[in-house]
Amino acid sequence: MDRGRTIQRILELLERLYQAARQIARGEWLNTDLTMPQLKAMLVLFSDGAKRMGLLASDLEVSMPTATGIIDRIAEKGLIERESDPQDRRVVLCRLSKEGHELISHLWKLGEMETRQLLELMTPEELQLMEGGSRAFLRAMSALSARRATATPTSEER
Repeated sequence: MDRGRTIQRILELLERLYQAARQIARGEWLNTDLTMPQLKAMLVLFSDGAKRMGLLASDLEVSMPTATGIIDRIAEKGLIERESDPQDRRVVLCRLSKEGHELISHLWKLGEMETRQLLELMTPEELQLMEGGSRAFLRAMSALSARRATATPTSEER
């Protein structure tokens, strides 16, 4: 097996998969009144819960002023709340508001429903292949995450 060639074919298939998924998911995901950076910030807060502004900026790989601007615009829409950290009043914690959580939860459930519909169209053999591929992807993601954690100092260590 030529590993490089196989990886290239998989990348090409993933690109085709992304293009096909965009056609299916055109609805509510693309019609939200949010920019991509705003949606990313909300997804981080949805999955991780409340975060300090500095950690959120780091997760989004943007500067603190850029993160503040992103959060300001989402807060104006009532989708994010900011509060002082009880341990350190100088620190700002960001969290999804009730409305923000409901919006992201709704979008997440739509994606899950569409994925379920796709899986329902697969044969039992294809489902087994998807399960094995998903497990392999999760293992590789875990290994990459562990590698990055040991190689990159956190913002607090810098």
